[in-house]
Amino acid sequence: MKDILLSSAGTRIPLPEFDTHVLKRVLRLESDMHDPCPLTDEEIDSDIVEYLGFLQQHKLAGERGNVLPAVRVDRVWHIHILQTADYAKICDEYLGYFLHHASMICGAGQDVVYPWHYRGERDNVAIHAN
Repeated sequence: MKDILLSSAGTRIPLPEFDTHVLKRVLRLESDMHDPCPLTDEEIDSDIVEYLGFLQQHKLAGERGNVLPAVRVDRVWHIHILQTADYAKICDEYLGYFLHHASMICGAGQDVVYPWHYRGERDNVAIHAN
């Protein structure tokens, strides 16, 4: 059974349904290339489900709602936005409006998003070994 939210009017709001295989593949590739501890398949699946819940929350809140994503959900959102045709279609068909993204101002908070980068851990030490 799908997770369903109820609006204050009692309207049932199911999770969006669309093919997420591209999101999973890109998240896997990005994580393998950039994360010191790459995500497991279970973590990727969990992040995708949470992203679907984020879209569901936006549908419930409406276009003027303000739903902030968790850091890992935001990462999936970034990947989805770059799949422009699919993202626009989901916004139109599921939300009924285009869900815009605004980055954090001047990088504020990026140390929370990518703390390993700000500790100087972005580069793989093995690559730089002589």
